[in-house]
Amino acid sequence: MARNAAADPSRRDKLKLLGYMVGTALFFGVTLLISFFLVIVAINSIKIPAEVASNILMLGLVPPSVATFLLFTKVFGRFI
Repeated sequence: MARNAAADPSRRDKLKLLGYMVGTALFFGVTLLISFFLVIVAINSIKIPAEVASNILMLGLVPPSVATFLLFTKVFGRFI
């Protein structure tokens, strides 16, 4: 049985995809830390009660998730 060379990704393509995935993970991690930091600063400056603050803290997940989705679909989608 002959292998189809066009269906087999090359080593360069695999490394490029790995680079995109690592870049996306780093981008998500950095934006997550920044977002949580900003949410914590906002919670402290507005003086939100402690029983509500934990629920507000979950809003810190939204910007990195949306930004990573947009980065991967709009920016990296053109190159993959």
